[in-house]
Formats: sequence, C-alpha cells, structure tokens
Amino acid sequence: MKSLKKSDSLALTSLAICASLILFRFFHFHPTDWRLLIDFPFIRSGNTLFFFGWNLILAALPYLFIRLAETASSKIFRYTLTAFWLLFLPNAPYVISDVIHLRPRAHVPYWYDVLTFASCMGTGLLLGGWAVLAAARSYGWRSWSSRNKWLSGLLFPLCGFGIYLGRVLRWNSWDLLTRPMAVFQDIGSIMTNKVAMFTVCIYGLAYGLVLLLGVVATKKAAKVMGY
Repeated sequence: MKSLKKSDSLALTSLAICASLILFRFFHFHPTDWRLLIDFPFIRSGNTLFFFGWNLILAALPYLFIRLAETASSKIFRYTLTAFWLLFLPNAPYVISDVIHLRPRAHVPYWYDVLTFASCMGTGLLLGGWAVLAAARSYGWRSWSSRNKWLSGLLFPLCGFGIYLGRVLRWNSWDLLTRPMAVFQDIGSIMTNKVAMFTVCIYGLAYGLVLLLGVVATKKAAKVMGY
C-alpha cells in the first residue's frame, strides 16, 4: 500500500505541475482580462491549451478506476470498475496525439509551449503506465505466462485503436455506452476499407508501442525511486 500511495502522490504532483504551467501561461502571456474565463469559445480554442486540462482528467480516470477496483468490496463492482478501466485506458496515451496542436503562437514563447506540451504528454504517459501496472498488480499479470503475453499483445494495440477512434473519428469513450450502434457502424466501415484498415493498424502499433514504452519506463523509474 505504501508504493500505491507514492504513485498516487506522483500522479497528483504531475497533474498539478501541468495545471500550473497552463494557468501561468494564460495569466502571464495573454492580455489579462478576467472575462475571458467565462468566454467559452475562447477557452475551448487551442490558443489557451485548456484542452489539456480535460484530456488529463480523462487520462487520470483509468488509474482512478483500477485503484478503486483494488479496494472494491464485491467482485461485480470490481469487474465493473475494471471494465471502465479498459474503456478509458486509451485516454492516457491519447494525450500524446495532442502534439498536433503544437505550433508557434502570438504572445507565448515557443519554448514555453514545448515545455508545457512535453509535461502534459509525459503526464498522460505516466498515468497510463501507472494504470497498467496497477491492473497487473491487482490481477496478478506480472508473471510472463502465455496468457499474459496474449493479454499484453491485445491490450496495447487496442489502446492504439481507441486513440484512432478518438483522434480521427472523434468518438469519446462513453459513446460506446451511449451510442454503441453508431460506434460499431463506424468500426464496420473501417473493416471494409483497406486504406482505413492500414491506418488503423499503424495507429494500433504506433500508439500501442508508445504505451508499452511508457509502462516500461514507469516501471523502471519506480524501481529507481524505490516505489
């Protein structure tokens, strides 16, 4: 439990650093006008980088779900939380894909945006790594058995596929629950399109590999820091 508490602290610290960078960027580099805080079109624009706040909240959910599953009092509740962990897991490495928004902007030094993007993307990868490691600890996936190899071989590409659904087709994780037929209709369209299938495979392999590297890096860092 001590190591889990340390991982919780590290996750919260990383999120706090990202929030501080984004808020400092807004108040220091933009013309200070408090009315902008209630100007939703401005807030939703990419110029504020406030989208990172929402994306990092979603990235933290799989880690939260698996932590709650570890303390669940019933198997049904535990498995339900684990299902939500799997459903929201792609949101963690999804933050990496936000690099497409990195570009020079007026009033903001480019180096500061690079620092902010790197911090937020690193935090997303960290949260994904902790979420996978917590699930492995909870369900005994640490041993490299044949079953666990199959699970790992499916989990990471599936996350990449989830990122494709979110980044390219603009679906959200909860749409699988609220609009399942529409989601599966789009998935069916992908299966019948060779170009789309090739793109999905690239997404699955690339982002799956990114998440895998994030898990390995997180595990190595945890050992070095004694977590």
